[in-house]
Amino acid sequence: MSCATISTVSRLNSRPATRAWSGLACLPAAGTLLLAVMWLTAMRAGVTHLVGYTLIDNRRAANWMRDCGGAGEWDGYKPAFRWKLDDPESLPATPDAADLAAWLAELAPRIL
Repeated sequence: MSCATISTVSRLNSRPATRAWSGLACLPAAGTLLLAVMWLTAMRAGVTHLVGYTLIDNRRAANWMRDCGGAGEWDGYKPAFRWKLDDPESLPATPDAADLAAWLAELAPRIL
């Protein structure tokens, strides 16, 4: 089973605060829904970038994050994928990104 951890960095009382979620990203469809909810919730809170991490040997999760539009990079310990939340138009033309865009469109009126 492939799982990933997604975290957001925001500011609380002028100090960075990181929140991480994992588990539902084990299932691609549920993971895409979770990513959309986190994306919109983070935007509502003023977060501009979302960062996802996975273990180096977890190709399934890394491929899914890349296919959902995450810009991959090596952080010296594990793969990191970053999304710029104010630019959903930059999502790639992949089935996973299309699912993410559909969830964003459906959930945005309810969350934002």
